[in-house]
Amino acid sequence: MLRTVLTKLWNKEDVHRVGILFEYRDEKAFATCQSLLEKHYIPMVKTFITKVVGSRGIVVHEFSSEELLSHSVI
Repeated sequence: MLRTVLTKLWNKEDVHRVGILFEYRDEKAFATCQSLLEKHYIPMVKTFITKVVGSRGIVVHEFSSEELLSHSVI
C-alpha cells in the first residue's frame, strides 16, 4: 500500500461524512494487502453503516509509505 487518505466530505449542507482512500502500487499489492485489511481494519469498521458514493473531500489525514521510508525510525 502506497497511501491512505482520510477526507472530510463537504458537498452537502448539514451532512457529515468521511471518505477513506487506499492507494496501491499495482494489482498484486492490492491483493497482498487485502488479507491484512481483513484482519486489522475491517473488524474495526464492520459495525459502521457504509455507502459507496462518488464525492469530493478535503484531506484531513494522509499516510504515504514513501514519507515513512524517508524518515529514520528509532
